[in-house]
Amino acid sequence: MRRSFRMMAGVHKLRQQGRRLAVVLSALVVCLTLAIIVLPALTMSKKEIVMDCPLTVHEHSASCYQIDENGDKVLACGQADYVVHKHDEACYDSDGNLICTLPEIQEHTHDESCYEEQQVLVCDLEENEDHTHTDECYKTEKKLICGKDELHTHNESCFDADGNLICDKIVLLSHQHDDEC
Repeated sequence: MRRSFRMMAGVHKLRQQGRRLAVVLSALVVCLTLAIIVLPALTMSKKEIVMDCPLTVHEHSASCYQIDENGDKVLACGQADYVVHKHDEACYDSDGNLICTLPEIQEHTHDESCYEEQQVLVCDLEENEDHTHTDECYKTEKKLICGKDELHTHNESCFDADGNLICDKIVLLSHQHDDEC
């Protein structure tokens, strides 16, 4: 009887260990299942949000340039490679992080400080003993000195009869983000 009691005690002890092992394994399965379910939600909430704006900014290529009469390479496509844009509330996410991919470029309007008056010789005669240039030989012109561009959209007056661009201004776009962005 002692033997059967000992055997029963051993079987009982094995069953207890088996139950403990089953509980530990069950808890491990539950924890792993929860981790697998929650992990994608956590990583999605930490993803960087970037605005998907349909605006495309012109990129200058070799075909955008021409060689002028001085042999200098000059921009001839009439397009700017940037957009006049001021960041507003649509440019930030709910945490205040900038999600806008456009650089902030302030709009500029030329005023008197953007120009310098210059005397330009309009006389066809050379200065010599018979002719001395006087005020009548010069014209005063305002020359742009600020180096900044104003907003401009090409219209019919910017092209010649053959459709060639004759305007010396580049097209600047201004952009405000909307629901499409």
